[in-house]
Amino acid sequence: MEENFVKEVKIGLNSFPIGYFDTPHPLPKKQYYEYFDHPDIEVRRYSFAAFLVLMGNWDATCSFVIYKDDEFDQHVGSILRNRDRLKKEFPNVYIQLLDFLKNIDRDYIQTSRTENTLDPVLRDHLIKVIDEELASRHVTSMKLIIEEMKLQPFFKSDF
Repeated sequence: MEENFVKEVKIGLNSFPIGYFDTPHPLPKKQYYEYFDHPDIEVRRYSFAAFLVLMGNWDATCSFVIYKDDEFDQHVGSILRNRDRLKKEFPNVYIQLLDFLKNIDRDYIQTSRTENTLDPVLRDHLIKVIDEELASRHVTSMKLIIEEMKLQPFFKSDF
């Protein structure tokens, strides 16, 4: 099952090196948070990469993610629970994701979810983590993000 998951997500991410976050990508509708702590690093890699791309598309306003009920809370909660491992394995993807989560306008979340706000305790924890992490690190190059995602670069500058 995980092999199919990785294959589906890789197909959806194939166009990422061409348009980065500015073009929507045909990612399968999945509960990616369920895989953030998976024992297989490739499953973690592609679930985390897919969520990053969805949040990047959302941040770039080229597509919007519609979550039902507490799905967004589940994604954020899973990232926070698994943050040490994700940060160690995929440091550039991790810091870019935090930057997107910081930038996403709460109006989008309010109009796209059945619950109007991120759980207040979860939101406070996320803000604390974002403030701590982004104070000491800054978003890096797309080249490093593409390398961590194990995608084939398109532009010469990404090789």
